[in-house]
Amino acid sequence: MVLTACTAERAPSSETAQLNSNEVKEETPGHEQTQFTTTIYSLDLINFKGAKINELPFYSNGEIKHLTEDTVKSFSEGHHPWLRHVETFIASQVTNLVPDDYKKGGGIKSEFIKIKNLSDDAAIATITLGSSFFYEITIEASENTGNLFFITNIVLHSTIDKK
Repeated sequence: MVLTACTAERAPSSETAQLNSNEVKEETPGHEQTQFTTTIYSLDLINFKGAKINELPFYSNGEIKHLTEDTVKSFSEGHHPWLRHVETFIASQVTNLVPDDYKKGGGIKSEFIKIKNLSDDAAIATITLGSSFFYEITIEASENTGNLFFITNIVLHSTIDKK
């Protein structure tokens, strides 16, 4: 399931931008920014409750793949630990989103990835691309996913100065 949408809003700076808000606040007279949010990918795992692992869409570097029961079994035997390590999972599964300057050794350099929210079964991370762009990546795991992380949301945030 891929969903693309775009919204625009104004905010005084990217640090104080309120998503889903059209409120304009000016810190400096005459200086405004417009923030665009674009949902690149969205997956609601609830829609796949009770589905077999090979029926779940697995986002991997811009492609939708399907994992197998063998992958889940292999993971439970101690193989593929990256499927449950937040930073490694994100760094390796969304490399298609960033320019080569942000990559090293087949993954995204760790200095560009910040984990914003982490629990045992979910994480939200940001990948910062300069001062005007960042991705927000959500990953989740559950019994339904074989306790492996699946990317459930990718949102691009871009900010443009209005003068």
